[in-house]
Amino acid sequence: MRVEVHRLGGMGFFFCDRESSHIHGNGLLDCFVGKTNRERLIASGDALPHHVFPNSGWISFWIRGEEDVEAALALIRIANEAK
Repeated sequence: MRVEVHRLGGMGFFFCDRESSHIHGNGLLDCFVGKTNRERLIASGDALPHHVFPNSGWISFWIRGEEDVEAALALIRIANEAK
């Protein structure tokens, strides 16, 4: 995994030379999980539709405190496995 400054600000996470997720400075995490995972994660309440592209394979998740870190890491892992 490679971590670097994201082109729109914040930090981007890259896996196998593609962006899997990024986090904005306000704590909003965006992950590309694919449409099937997206539907499942939103239905279960584990993620929100992407804040700009709600019908894409991207999801959003608010990291508001330390208690959200494990869930955020789980989403990043899903994103790293998505095609």
